[in-house]
Parts: sequence; C-alpha cells; structure tokens
Amino acid sequence: MCPREEWFNSILPSGEPTRLDSQRPPFTHAAASGGTNQPDPGRDFVRYDENDYPYVYNIDHQNAIQDLTLHPQYHQILNMANLEDSESLRIELRKYVFFIGPQKLWHHHCKEIPEAIKNAKSKTRRFLMEREDNMIIFQVLANLRFLDDFVVALMDKELSQQSITEFYEKWLEVIEWNNNQGVYSLMNQGVILTSLYGTIVYPKEKFFDNIPETPLKDLNHKRWGAITFLTPQPPPDKMSLRSFVRRLRNALSHSRVTVKKDPEHDMIFSFEDGPQVNNHWTTDFSVSFGVHHLHNFIYSLNKGLITGEWD
Repeated sequence: MCPREEWFNSILPSGEPTRLDSQRPPFTHAAASGGTNQPDPGRDFVRYDENDYPYVYNIDHQNAIQDLTLHPQYHQILNMANLEDSESLRIELRKYVFFIGPQKLWHHHCKEIPEAIKNAKSKTRRFLMEREDNMIIFQVLANLRFLDDFVVALMDKELSQQSITEFYEKWLEVIEWNNNQGVYSLMNQGVILTSLYGTIVYPKEKFFDNIPETPLKDLNHKRWGAITFLTPQPPPDKMSLRSFVRRLRNALSHSRVTVKKDPEHDMIFSFEDGPQVNNHWTTDFSVSFGVHHLHNFIYSLNKGLITGEWD
C-alpha cells in the first residue's frame, strides 16, 4: 500500500498511463494509471531477463484499490481481519491506496515493451493542453478530483483543520496546474457544461411536455437572462420556450457548443443546431449567452419544472 496523496501525486488526472521515475533494478520501466477517470487503476513493472529470449521483457501487474471502503469485498475483508466497521476506520483506510499483486497477465512475457508502458507520459513534464476542447475535458476531470479530495479532507481530523484557501492552494500544487493553461477557477466552463446536462438535456428528455409554449419574447428577460440570436432564422419573436430548449439540447448533445472569454461577461456560451447534410452539420439556429445570463435561464427553467410556476 502507499499513502493516498503519494499515489495521486504520481498519476495524471486524465487517467492516462504515467511513467514512474522511481523504479529500481531489476525493473527497467514502470507505469501507473488511476484517478476518477480510470475504471481499472493499477501499475505495471517491466523487468528485462535475457534468459527468457526471445520474450525478454517480463511484466508484473498490480491492481490498485483507490478506496478500500468502496470495494465490493470490503465487509468480507473486515471479517477476515477481525475488524468492526466504523467511521473512524473508514477515514483511516481512505488515507491509503492498496495494491493486489503482482499478477502475471496474458502479456507477462513480451518481445517488446507494450506501447502503453513504453510511451507513458512523465508527470514531471507539465501537462499542457493544446485545444480548448481538451481543456474542457481536463477541467471536468480536475473538478471531480477536487470534490473527491475535498470530501476525504473533510473526514480527516488533521486535514479538516486547514482553511479552504490552504486546502485549495495545496490542491493546485498536487494536480500540477500549469499557469500556461490559465488561472484555474472552480466555476469554469467544464463545470458549467456538465451542469447543463442536468439542467437542459435531462429535463428536455424527461419533462419536455411540461415546458410551456410561451413565446420567448414574453419572458421576463431580467429573470430569464438576455439571449442573443446570431442567425435570423428561426425568428426569435416566433420561437417558443419549448422549441428553444429542444434546440439547446441538440447543441449540447452534438457538442456544438463553444466557449469564449469575454471581459464583460467572463465567459460567453454559444449554441448551434441544424440538420446534418452529407455528413456535415449545417446551422439554422445559433444563440449565445453571457455566463450570468445562462445561469438565470437554467435557474428559471428548472424552477418552473419543479414548482410549475412559469412567471
């Protein structure tokens, strides 16, 4: 086993294989993968043995249990160890990551080092995202990691004594956030896009018939937020709230959403929709919201769905 913080410090938040630089002879390579985006976390150690020619590389695998309290055999393990379950025990167990192995998998003997291990990225090399799309994915993963680490800290007697600022600053160091990626904010485009699934896509699919046909022009825009139409069709004054939500749902489901920085609104979210022609999307609907107006819209929409009041 190893301390939880040491394990998460050694892996990439994306779940990609990460090169471990602390391997010792007789091992020539070592790699690990884990985190909230890795359903099968673990680590591999590669050993060179010329006596096994031509299969000179031997790979030993260890499965990682990142939270023993969530393991399906948790209570069975407690019975074998003659331990009683308790909150204090769970808090102590969550401080560590446990490993099972080494195991000899189907590729234990190899002629070449597997590509996933050979080309594993180094954690010491800062993880620089090249595209805004990748940045959004990275932020979503970082957000999940933050919540997971925050819950663990709350349940730990020593860590819970930190101020929120102290925890946050230390957490940024742990995930190695690169300033070239911009200033990290907990309320980022990744957070908002994931929340839009629960406030636009899910309601549209589950409660579409409950959304009224109220014309958009009749909405109280101070309460619902200002909407900017970027295409003349369909005419904004003839579009209903129900059809508008359907269009937003299409844009989100087909990843036709862009986010731009803006000094006035912080972020501007643009949504596009239209039929697919010859395997290419066309656009006959395009709107944008400043982020605060978008917050107003989804709050008013879901308040109406919950309460039935659409004023």
